[in-house]
Amino acid sequence: MSAGPFAILIMGRTGSTLLTEALDSHPRVVCAGEWLTGVGRKKGAKRQIIEARSYLKHRPSDDCSAWGFKLKLSDVKDRGAFADVLRDSGASIIHLERKNRIKQVVSMFNAARLHAATADWNLYDPGARPGMFRIDPVEFREALAQVERGCTALREYVAALGLPSLYIVYEELLEDPSAVFVRAFSFLGVPPADAKGKAVKNTDDDLRKVLENFEELRESVAGSPYVSMFDEVVRTESDPGS
Repeated sequence: MSAGPFAILIMGRTGSTLLTEALDSHPRVVCAGEWLTGVGRKKGAKRQIIEARSYLKHRPSDDCSAWGFKLKLSDVKDRGAFADVLRDSGASIIHLERKNRIKQVVSMFNAARLHAATADWNLYDPGARPGMFRIDPVEFREALAQVERGCTALREYVAALGLPSLYIVYEELLEDPSAVFVRAFSFLGVPPADAKGKAVKNTDDDLRKVLENFEELRESVAGSPYVSMFDEVVRTESDPGS
């Protein structure tokens, strides 16, 4: 890949904060957070598109080889116009997804608790990780359906862009972050470098230590592929935001 602008397209709770922080730690990469979300909410679709185009068209500094930002597709006010901006700027796309939808949903609920307590959606002190809690089964199933719809929409959107893209799975980021960073830097056209993000998991990977009604929620999806996701536990030394 040749260096240049890029966009990380995501859904929430997929390790994007860790990835963004790690990429931004590279001396030749500038990777911003979800600043366009605020632009869209405060100033509307037209301004969001204008600022996205300006950002991707202008290299931040002479030392920077690759520059970009992350953004949830759900926060894009005009998806057609945004696609045109990405194509016109020749942006590369990093598509970040999480295979374990159950843990993604649990992390969404837990992140809301964390934000209510700290005003931050991400955790940086493992000692401040929220304790066990209960999720209403009806709300849980509704959130799960919403996540599935969002994942499908994002996958179709990235495919329709027709731009160079790198697909990263959260579970890979959890198991071996260094290997994922090497792939990402190669894709962005910059040399390898030591990289590390600061965000840590807001949710223990063992859901039995997280959910007070673990069995109830697992039973609520009985007969589906989701059941096995409740018992998956990834053991690693790394601790990306979740």
